[in-house]
Amino acid sequence: MTLEELGHDLPNGLHDSKLERSTLDYLKGNATLQIAILVGTPDSEDPQKYRPAILQITGLCFCAIELPSPNEPFIPYGSAVIISGYSEESQPHEKPNESIKKISELLAKCPRATCCYRFFSHDWNSFIHYRRQGRRAYLARKCLGSTAC
Repeated sequence: MTLEELGHDLPNGLHDSKLERSTLDYLKGNATLQIAILVGTPDSEDPQKYRPAILQITGLCFCAIELPSPNEPFIPYGSAVIISGYSEESQPHEKPNESIKKISELLAKCPRATCCYRFFSHDWNSFIHYRRQGRRAYLARKCLGSTAC
């Protein structure tokens, strides 16, 4: 499943998720994100309800973390970093991708059949980019309250 497909299966996609921990395993080519996914909806009993999940990204080609904006409160001080997921292909209603030229140059050198996804950090006003081979990304630990997680 792609990260885009995973996002479509969640009540709020990966929008306003809370990134608690990120691990890169270059030997295995994996990235693991410990996140809290917003599962509450405006019509639910608790619109701000979050559920813990572990997102596994396999077949990792690269992970690039952009520098935070010095004008933003980028130091987490023991709290999670708020992120929202987007495809590298900018859509009009999504966060514009100012990095697309550099990303396109990298993508041209990656193996065929790779997928690229980015998380926008609201706290940093910058992106975290992931490129992986194949279509394998999944929630390793199920969270309650949604059919997808």
